[in-house]
Amino acid sequence: MAKTPQRWVLPVALIGVVALLLVPYIMWEYVSARNLSGEETFSNVRFMPEVKGKVGTELHLEFAGKRVTAVLSDYDGTPQVSRTFLKGEVDGRSVTLKGEGPAGPIEITGRTDAAIFDGFITRRLGARTEPVQHPLLLKRVPAPGETAPEEE
Repeated sequence: MAKTPQRWVLPVALIGVVALLLVPYIMWEYVSARNLSGEETFSNVRFMPEVKGKVGTELHLEFAGKRVTAVLSDYDGTPQVSRTFLKGEVDGRSVTLKGEGPAGPIEITGRTDAAIFDGFITRRLGARTEPVQHPLLLKRVPAPGETAPEEE
């Protein structure tokens, strides 16, 4: 006849499984929060032969603890680059930025990780009087001498 497992085996196994699942998440949050000092640049800017210039958006972030300052650069194919200075806060990997652009207030919310900034930008476009919100997905630009991280 087979022996029945002790009562403590199942609870200990369950605790082990939970620990294995939680430890990587806790470490990632700790490391990402701890590393929020310095600078990061995220961009989807590309050269468009049709307009013979760059188009897209670039977001340069400078972290200082829970605070962040940023420069939002909009490329529209012309030699002129529209730059907006933003300020905000960081909570874990979540970033909230606000500032004043040429057409009015701008707000950016999103999350950063090793490879991307994924969020939303809300602003007025041209003569429109109502703010418009649209997705903002930018890839991290490696610092000089650094290799590009893999997307998660």
